[in-house]
Amino acid sequence: MPHLDDEQMMTILTRARHERNGAVVRILGTTVRNTLNFMATVAETVLRLLPVAMTPQTRASDR
Repeated sequence: MPHLDDEQMMTILTRARHERNGAVVRILGTTVRNTLNFMATVAETVLRLLPVAMTPQTRASDR
């Protein structure tokens, strides 16, 4: 294993930190995108079911 001086070590650590931060940002971005897609799907479903929910329900006892 070659000996690294302090500057080389700092360069390696800085690069590793940047790569890790990039990975965290990608994971967060994916999570946010998935959450927004899920919320859009829920909103779409609610809007589709709203007219059914708004119509007065007839119960068997009302007939």
